[in-house]
Amino acid sequence: ARHASLASQLHGGLQLALAEGQQSGAGRFTLVPAAYSSPYDSLVQARQLVVEQDVQLVTGLISRNEAASLAPLLRQQGVPMIVSDIGANVIDRPAERGPLIRSSLSYWQANRALGEWAIERGQRAVIITALYEAGYDALYAFRHGFTQAGGTVLATLVANSPAELGAQLVLAGASNPDLVYAAFSGSEALAFTQAYAAAPLARVPLIGAGFLVDEQLLPRHGALALGIASVMPWSRALDLAENRSFVTNFAAATGREADESAALGYDTGRLLVALAEAGGDLGDFAQLHATLEQATLVGPRGRLSFEPAFDEITSPLYLREVRRTAAGYQNTVIAQLGTSAAQHQHHAALRRELRSGWLYPYLVV
Repeated sequence: ARHASLASQLHGGLQLALAEGQQSGAGRFTLVPAAYSSPYDSLVQARQLVVEQDVQLVTGLISRNEAASLAPLLRQQGVPMIVSDIGANVIDRPAERGPLIRSSLSYWQANRALGEWAIERGQRAVIITALYEAGYDALYAFRHGFTQAGGTVLATLVANSPAELGAQLVLAGASNPDLVYAAFSGSEALAFTQAYAAAPLARVPLIGAGFLVDEQLLPRHGALALGIASVMPWSRALDLAENRSFVTNFAAATGREADESAALGYDTGRLLVALAEAGGDLGDFAQLHATLEQATLVGPRGRLSFEPAFDEITSPLYLREVRRTAAGYQNTVIAQLGTSAAQHQHHAALRRELRSGWLYPYLVV
């Protein structure tokens, strides 16, 4: 399953960056791993690391909004936390210039940028997705970008099982859309592309959230993914020297192909190396933020910057299209659609439009 690999890929990228930093003389880094099985357990594990393990910094795969409950303890202990999350959810609290720094895949910003661009493919869209437990801010972000650009969302359809896909695709076709935006991941993404190819609606251009055409899924999608456009802050085929080196070194170090989670982990590790090289007290959050604002870091995703208004590391956003190449099916980068920082100007408007949220353990709609 796609989500089962998130942690191992993130950890592999993090380890690679720290090993390279150690070789370059940035100092010795000791990782204290803590596995967890639920969002609540992740908070428990983080508290134990801070109170009992005497760590200097915490990082991990956890939602930024969930991590907010740790801020008082982190501030008291003088321990910063770099939150490495997918970035599907809009931050619902203002920046505090405190212990929490978000380094994410900028998923909602990427989907909003896709919505703005999609008006080039047509003015009438249908959204179709599975019933996931979280991440719906990305759907609203796409809708906001598309409608602000002059488009109309005809319907939002939910298919929670392969059996429901056929019926929902019939409904989507009845709306006579110019394009379809799909938000599926893992096995649901594979089932969707198969059902879409078999439906009369297949004549309509298909675009999707980045995980629909995840790097690990492309060999299994095969020709069914050809032409699907998406936006993400990374692609294995991104033509940057830093990315080519990362892809090669990650495969050599782990025996696995790199993906966006590995790139995120690597950039997080590079960030830790940069902080170590700058020196100073990590518990001095004002100094920490000043260091981040002045840091120059180019990684597999391109140039990274720190957005102090949101306590967030930002990166370029790339428009990708699945094409057949000599190396197989790839998310070929065809344009840069600005940066995730530029999408933050829409944060307040998007926040007002959200209609769903994640509350343990139920989705409220």
